[in-house]
Amino acid sequence: MQRGGRVETGLLWSQSLVLAGYTLGSSVPHVEDYLPPLVALVVVLSLLLLPAEARRTHAARRARDRSRRDRSRSASR
Repeated sequence: MQRGGRVETGLLWSQSLVLAGYTLGSSVPHVEDYLPPLVALVVVLSLLLLPAEARRTHAARRARDRSRRDRSRSASR
């Protein structure tokens, strides 16, 4: 994806969040009572994904290092 596409996507994403917030705020009474638990839930779910991503990154890095080591050993023979 080109840089322009990223900017356009970012603008679209941010404006859709603003519109969704406005719509939610005007349609749900006392939405401020429901928002903190919802935000906390999103944060907790995001943090739960971090260990899985760290494991995946670590495994990819180990495989890459192993591959480099094997190539350097076969080149030195």
